[in-house]
Amino acid sequence: MTTLLTTFTSDIGPAVYYDDAFRAVLEQHMPYLRSHTKTAVDEVDQREALLYEHDLFGFLMMRKAPKMLHWIIMRMNDMYSPFEFERTTTRLIRPDQTTVDLIRQQFEVQQKIF
Repeated sequence: MTTLLTTFTSDIGPAVYYDDAFRAVLEQHMPYLRSHTKTAVDEVDQREALLYEHDLFGFLMMRKAPKMLHWIIMRMNDMYSPFEFERTTTRLIRPDQTTVDLIRQQFEVQQKIF
């Protein structure tokens, strides 16, 4: 029996999360996202950090973080590439989904106006 490759893919979320213009807006909001009261701090087990060294996105998939947040989590933790995830990582900060959704909604409204 043949299985389609799409069977193995999971929901990546709305396309806007991968849009360069939206990511530029998120970059402007990084100080806000990092210091927001609803931003979570997740502890990283050192065995997992070693197992996923240089594979932040693999680590986030294992932790079941929504794929649409992977890039945002990477940038919130001052990484420019998922390869920067090191075995010495002890914690990661993660945005509140509702906070990111509000920024996305504002972005989408502005895109419709212009």
